[in-house]
Amino acid sequence: MSTGPRMATSEPSAQERLIQSRESMSRWLVKQDPGVGGVANPDAAQLPGTRSDLRSLLAHPVALICLELLTQWWSQHPLLKSARHAEHAANEAIAPLVRRHPVAVLGAAAAAGALLVWLRPWRWLPGPAKLGGIASSVALGAVSRMVLQHKDDSSHADL
Repeated sequence: MSTGPRMATSEPSAQERLIQSRESMSRWLVKQDPGVGGVANPDAAQLPGTRSDLRSLLAHPVALICLELLTQWWSQHPLLKSARHAEHAANEAIAPLVRRHPVAVLGAAAAAGALLVWLRPWRWLPGPAKLGGIASSVALGAVSRMVLQHKDDSSHADL
């Protein structure tokens, strides 16, 4: 009693499945490597079929408007140049220290964070000053852009 010849579309063996799994993992890891193309693929960081929380947040129109306003505000902020210089100096000075003594730097950061929480320097500011500076500059920038855009639209309509 024979069941007939074995079909060509049979299940792969365990060894074949293991080889396929390893190949797919290596392809996925190569996509992750920022050294291959110079920049990591942002979509490669996600497993297939998943969606980043940040992407879903940025799909919301209000979040996009807020992000755009915040980006424009920061691009015109007087401290931007100082922040870039501080970032450059930190990369040159602190990065080697972190590579040599990662545990000590982590401990110092935890201590600084605990001190910051204990002192609560944000409470030293009066209430309106906390949001007043940021909100007024963002609102002023948004209104001025709307006025300029309205002028551009009306001048194109006159043509």
